[in-house]
This record gives sequence, structure tokens and C-alpha cells, in this order.
Amino acid sequence: MLKRILLALDGSENAERALWWVTQYAGREKAQVVLFRAVDTSTLEPEFIPSTVQDALNYLQRMETEVNQAGIPAKVLVRQGKAAEMIVKVAMEERCDLILMSTRGGSKVKRWAIGGVTEQVMRMSPIPVLPIQSRTRPAKNDRIRRIIVPVDGSKLAEAVLDWAKGFAQLLKARLVFLHVYPPGPAGMSRHAEETFEALRIRMTRLCQLLEKEGVKAKFIVRTGDAADRILGYSDMNDIILTTTHGAGGFKRWIFGSVAEKLVHASRIPVLVYKTFSQVKSKVLTA
Repeated sequence: MLKRILLALDGSENAERALWWVTQYAGREKAQVVLFRAVDTSTLEPEFIPSTVQDALNYLQRMETEVNQAGIPAKVLVRQGKAAEMIVKVAMEERCDLILMSTRGGSKVKRWAIGGVTEQVMRMSPIPVLPIQSRTRPAKNDRIRRIIVPVDGSKLAEAVLDWAKGFAQLLKARLVFLHVYPPGPAGMSRHAEETFEALRIRMTRLCQLLEKEGVKAKFIVRTGDAADRILGYSDMNDIILTTTHGAGGFKRWIFGSVAEKLVHASRIPVLVYKTFSQVKSKVLTA
């Protein structure tokens, strides 16, 4: 499933927290790790550009040694340009299956904050993105136990199902499809009830199909604020897999403020998968 992973680093100690995660995912299939750093030379005097690029290359080569010691093949790449644009461009050129990047870098480099480089990458990239924040900690016992997939009843949100299935098989984790039912009058309307019943039937069938393929899965429902309920349900051994949509650029996320809140507030990894209107799930049509 994962043949090549791009790990974007900014030279900070916090950025190196992402090494644990990339070895978890790459090590299971011996995927190649592309260690990448973008150098924005627009603010540098010309005479300082060669040494800055060389420093970035030396740094990545040290990281390459650590990755190689874990038994994982790696390569290093440095490009000059704006970080977000270069991360997406290189990931596509290298045919990567996943972009893994850290947020909130150190004081000596420009901070990679949500709302900045990381958010730009998540919005522009057609490749799934896994941002690792400075507060994110490795899973207990080095094992992801559950993959939580929020579903809102839309077919676009469910286009992630094939990828979720493969990810669950890779990590030997349980899939949890979580729907948050709106409280109050919004949840009592006829349309809301019909939408939920159709979703319940699809998800029940899906879980049965997955169980037959050896993937443990269940569908659960909560009521209340969507982001709060999703975050409240998750724990340190989980990962959240959520979706965006659009053909590129700065399209809004399918869950709107919900997905944004998950990425901002979660203390566990939130993997962002972009879906397109033409995507259909093979799992549900099986």
C-alpha cells in the first residue's frame, strides 16, 4: 500500500519527532522514505544560498543514517522554493503515497504552524497528508489500535473507505466508522432521519464485508458537536482519518470547521485524505 513516503523536515528538533511515525509506516512494507527539505532562498543574499543548501543537505543525510539504521531505504532531496509548493511538487514527482510532515518547528527556522505551510499542503496536495504536531506522542506500546473514520452521510466522505481498509490491514488495526448525529431540532427532521438510516444500512453492510476480509470494523453513533465527540472518543492508540474534497487549490473541507478543528485540536495524528467528486468506493460496490 505504501511504497514511498515523503517526510518533510524543517531542521528542528520538533520536526524529528516525525521519525517515529515514518518508521512505523514505512518499516512494515519496507517503503522508501524520501527525506525532503525546502529552502526558501527568496530572503537570502545570493552569497549565502550555496552554504544554506549544503547545510540542509548535510542535515538530511544525518536523518538518512537514522532511517537506514532502522532497516528502511531512504533518499534525500533539497529544493529551493516555497515550502508548501515544493513539498507537494516533489511528492508528486517522486510518486509518493503519503506526505508526512511536522508542524511547529524550532526557533531558528520559520515555524510550520497550522494555518501556514501545513494547511497549504493539506489543501493543495492530491496525496494523503499526515501532519505530526509537536504535542503528538507515539502510540502506547508502539501500536496503533484503531483507525477512526468520521462519516457524515455523504458519498464523498465515504470515498476514503478503500484507503482506510488498506491502512487498517497495514497497521493491523480496527476500523471505527464514527457518525455524530446532530442534536436538537436539526437531528429530528425527516431528512436527517432518512439520511441517517441510509448511512446506517451502508455502514452495517460495509462492516460485514470487511469482517469477511479479516478487517475488524464497527459503526458507532454519537450525538452532539461533531468535532468534540470525535476527539472525545479517540485515545492515544488511535489515528483519525478524515477527508477533504475538490480538484485542487483552496476548496473547503467536506466537514468544514469540523475537519479543521480535528487537525488543530487533536493530540493524536489526523491523516487528511483528499477525495474527488468522481471517486467511488470499491468496497461498498463489492
